[in-house]
Amino acid sequence: MTRKTATLRFLPSGTRVTVPRGSRLLEAAVEAGAAPPMPCGGAGICGKCRLRLIQGVCPPSDACRANLTPAELDAGWRL
Repeated sequence: MTRKTATLRFLPSGTRVTVPRGSRLLEAAVEAGAAPPMPCGGAGICGKCRLRLIQGVCPPSDACRANLTPAELDAGWRL
């Protein structure tokens, strides 16, 4: 059986939120009260609303590939 939700934990606060799989990280962060500063309103064009994936899988979006280096992507950074 495939899990239809994912539980995310935001550090350093440790706040957890359960969201439907496929949800945007930014939406989950806002729901958890852990949203980073978003100068471009979360459009993914400034590269400043970065989150680091420590466990699990989140394929990089086109905006991630355009704004982050290959080393940052490999380290789990996402917009």
